[in-house]
Amino acid sequence: MENKQPLSAKSIVGQLLPYVLTIGILVWVFNNLTTQISDEVHTLHTTQSSRLQRDFAQRDSILLKDKSKRLYCSIYNVKLHKACKGHVDFLIVQKQGQVFIQRTKGSRIPAGASLRVSYTKKVTIGEMWTLISKADLTLFIPVMLLHLLIFFFADMSSFGLAYKWFNAPDMTWKEILEARAGPYVVQIGLPQLAELMFPLYMWRVKKVPFVETMSANTWANVLDYTALLSVITPAVIYNVMVDPVIPVIGMKWLIGVGVCWLLVLSGIIYLASPLGKQLAKYYTPPHQREEQQTQAPPKEEQSILHSIGKFHDVFRAFAFATWSQGFRVYGARLLFVLSSLLSNLVALWAMGANIPLSLAMIGIPIITASIFTPVSVGGYGGPQLIAWFLFVKLGNAAKADQIVAYSLLWSTSFMIGRALFGGFYIRGFWRRTFGDKR
Repeated sequence: MENKQPLSAKSIVGQLLPYVLTIGILVWVFNNLTTQISDEVHTLHTTQSSRLQRDFAQRDSILLKDKSKRLYCSIYNVKLHKACKGHVDFLIVQKQGQVFIQRTKGSRIPAGASLRVSYTKKVTIGEMWTLISKADLTLFIPVMLLHLLIFFFADMSSFGLAYKWFNAPDMTWKEILEARAGPYVVQIGLPQLAELMFPLYMWRVKKVPFVETMSANTWANVLDYTALLSVITPAVIYNVMVDPVIPVIGMKWLIGVGVCWLLVLSGIIYLASPLGKQLAKYYTPPHQREEQQTQAPPKEEQSILHSIGKFHDVFRAFAFATWSQGFRVYGARLLFVLSSLLSNLVALWAMGANIPLSLAMIGIPIITASIFTPVSVGGYGGPQLIAWFLFVKLGNAAKADQIVAYSLLWSTSFMIGRALFGGFYIRGFWRRTFGDKR
C-alpha cells in the first residue's frame, strides 16, 4: 500500500542534500582510488635501498615475503602480524611519492635475498587519464555504453521486479526505479550501507518489513550466481577436458563447480517437491498481506520488530516464486553476465591484452561479482588484485601493467555510468525515504 499524502515542501538545503551526498561519495571514492600490486621482486643488499616500481605506495600495506613465504616486517606492520614478533626487518623511505625499502642492520632478511613485495598504491586522477589516453577506445566506448544500459535493464528486471512480485504488488515502475537506482551512488562507495538502503526504501514507502525485502534480494542473488556459474562451468570443463590453458585450474575447480550445481539442483528439486510446494502455506500471499497492512494499527506499523519482520520470512520469495519468474530473472542476469564478459574483453583489447576465451569466461564473472562486495570501493582495489591473480599469476596471459590498466579503465567507466543513473533517481529516493511525509 502506498501512502497517498502529498510530499511535503522542502527547503533548498533539503532538496540539495542528496546531491551533496552524491558529490561527497564520488569525491571520497576518487580521492581513495587504490590498486593492489603483487608482482614485484626486489633484492636487498646490506642497507642499500631499492625503489618500488609504482609511486604513491601506502606504507602500512607493504609486505615482504621470501620464497618460503616467510613474512618480513616494517614498523608499520610489526604490531599487525604475529609473525613479526617485534622485529623490524626493513625501513620504508618516501620521497615525493616515490617509495624505497632497505634492510635494517639487525634484519632477519639475508643480504642479497630475493623477496616478493606486495602493497597497495594510490591511483591519482592524472595517472588514470594517462592510462586511458593510451587505450584504443574506438570499440570500447560504444560497447561500454551498451553494457551500462543492459546492467540497468537487468537490475530492474530482476531485483526490481522481485520487489513487485513478492513484496508490494502495487509498486509502480517509478518506485521500482527509485528503490533500485537511487542507492547506486551509495553502493559505489559504501556497498555494505547500500544493502540497507534498498529495504529501507521498501519499509518507509511501501511498509514492507526488512526481512521480506531481503528475501526478494536473496532470491534474485541466487539466480544471479547461477547465471555466473553458467558461464564459468563450460570454461572450466574446456580447460580441464580439452585444452589446459591454465594448468592450475584442474579437477579441484571442476569438482567445485560440480558441487555448486548440485546445490542448485537440490534447491530446484526441493521447491518442485510436495514439501517445497507446502512452503507457501506458512506465509500470507503478497496481495493479502497488502490488504492486511491497511488494517494494521499505527503502533504495529511503527514498531521496530514490525519493521524488521520475522526471521523465517527470508524464505518468503522462494515460497511464492513461479518457474516463469525464475527463468525470466535468470535470463536477465545471464544477459548481464554475457554483457560484462564482452565489455571486459573489449577493455582488455583496448589495453593490448589478449586473454584466452576460456580464461576470460572464468575470470571476468568473478572480477565483476567482486565489484559489488566490500572488497571493492567503487570497483577499485579488490578487482585489480583478482584480475592480476587470475590473468597474470595463474594464466600468465598478459603483463601486470596491462591488467591493472584494463581493470582501472573498465571500473572507472562502470562507476561513472552507475553514478549517472543513481544521480538521476537519488532525489526521489531520498525524499520518499527520509521525508516527513511520503
